[in-house]
Amino acid sequence: MSRNSRSDETRLHFTDVFQQEEQDEIDFGPKRRRRGCCVRVTSVLFKVFFLILFIVFIVVPVVYKYSYTVQKFFLFLNFGEYLFLTSWSVYFDFRVTSVLFKVFFLILFIVFIVVPVVYKYSYTVQKFFLFLNFVKWPPNLNLTKPTEVGLEGTRNFYITDGKVKIGAWHILPASLIAEANQTILSNENVEAQWDSWLQNGRPVIVYAHGNSGHRGAGHRVQLYHVLQKTDFHIITFDYRGYGDSSDIPIDELGLVQDLLTVYKWAQKKTNSSIFIWGHSLGTGQMYTIFPWFNYFFTTPMFDNGLRFESDKNLENVSTSILILHAKDDRIVPYKLGLRLYQHIAAKRTNDNESIQMQSYDADKHYGHKFICDDPGLPNLVETFFQKSVQRRNRSSS
Repeated sequence: MSRNSRSDETRLHFTDVFQQEEQDEIDFGPKRRRRGCCVRVTSVLFKVFFLILFIVFIVVPVVYKYSYTVQKFFLFLNFGEYLFLTSWSVYFDFRVTSVLFKVFFLILFIVFIVVPVVYKYSYTVQKFFLFLNFVKWPPNLNLTKPTEVGLEGTRNFYITDGKVKIGAWHILPASLIAEANQTILSNENVEAQWDSWLQNGRPVIVYAHGNSGHRGAGHRVQLYHVLQKTDFHIITFDYRGYGDSSDIPIDELGLVQDLLTVYKWAQKKTNSSIFIWGHSLGTGQMYTIFPWFNYFFTTPMFDNGLRFESDKNLENVSTSILILHAKDDRIVPYKLGLRLYQHIAAKRTNDNESIQMQSYDADKHYGHKFICDDPGLPNLVETFFQKSVQRRNRSSS
């Protein structure tokens, strides 16, 4: 199968539904303000950095080209205290300055010339930066023991599909934790008992995480706690190339196939409603301010099938969709989430209730991953699930 080909099944790719961030406990006070402050400071530093680059690589060359005075100024350096320096100090200062300038321009050359060119022509490098599956955080975590990240009522297991082994956790809803803690299971009846708990009627959430890390990353565990307290089953897993799943080459089709494998596994195990909870595979926006960004970055990825076209993938999907997006999201800009919602809503003119978008103002500082801090999130999700089931029942009757 070529990179650009897709079956109808694999095009059933699920978009960003919810977003969350890590912290040990939900905190709606000073910590969130500090996070917002850190985001703003980081943003300011990036702006200052790119302003300096703009001055060095745009303003200075243009002024130098057309100003005879500036040319003499930099050529002779006959200003200030340099007139009074000894020949040794002049030589030493020149040598140090020369080395610093060489290092500085070498870094800039690598970042703005080498990286874009290599990225454009290397499919491997594109996947490397897009999926970030080499990032193992937290490091040295034993994924076979979910208790190490503070999860109760959780079982580690593996799903095999052909040559792909997918590492996964089944996290029980809060109402079943006490029973699970009191139940002594032998190796023979572990799977049967957990399968029976999966049949207790509560909704099942299949969680598809974003790039980097694994299913035990802190911000994902924080979300699991919120969903567990809301009394949902959670099936969370690592795609191929992530965590303790099969270490094989990764691409968009492979990720979608792994999600479908886990979804089909859940379908076989329970008759309860199953919902897909997807989090961003967004990448950094560092180069997007430059006019050649599309040529070096976007177009090559598109040509190599690394597209993640949520709008097209969802056009023919009839299931209910809930999109949550913070207006201060700096990884996946809010306008993209809004554009996705408007695109899908336009395709569902006869069923507007099947798609919903919840926006969060920037002053809440939820950003790309902190939406799990929203105190109204559990009720919002529960209401959405109930309406989705009612809508499905009406359409099937």
